[in-house]
Amino acid sequence: MRQQHFGWSSDNLVSSWIKQQGPYKHASRKLVLSTCGDKLADLILARKLFAYGEFNDYWDNPNCIGWVRKGTHDRKNGCAVVMSNTGSGKIKMYVGPEHKGWVWTDLLGWEQGEVTIDEEGNGVFNCPGCSIAVWVNKDVEGREHFPVNFDSNIYVEAGKQNGDKEEKEDKKE
Repeated sequence: MRQQHFGWSSDNLVSSWIKQQGPYKHASRKLVLSTCGDKLADLILARKLFAYGEFNDYWDNPNCIGWVRKGTHDRKNGCAVVMSNTGSGKIKMYVGPEHKGWVWTDLLGWEQGEVTIDEEGNGVFNCPGCSIAVWVNKDVEGREHFPVNFDSNIYVEAGKQNGDKEEKEDKKE
């Protein structure tokens, strides 16, 4: 069920806005109902490429959580994810001794720096405030696909198409 705000669901608010404004009225202003800071496609691809194997949660802090996927025998790389809903956070997480000495970086590019996995298989992974970081081996196959650069702004393109139709109709008259 959608979260309610003052008796309206988020679906009602958006559909009400579209009824009042029309879906293309503000296309030239590049209205974007953005999700995940335009990183949703990156998160989906990261999950597909690296989220395999044993899963461990880290709930050490009420405002910063993390989880690790250690990889499998045929998909050895794995990933570590840190997410914060307040200020920046950091969590020491166990990724396994099979990753010792590996240098990991944030796929999303929001967290700078590197994490070197220690002899026991631990790393201290950071996350920017109110954000997420997805850490993987910096030399892993598949890194070349990031950032995905998926254009999620459907309203601009739709507005262009709608504007083209209106111009053609004006020329016919």
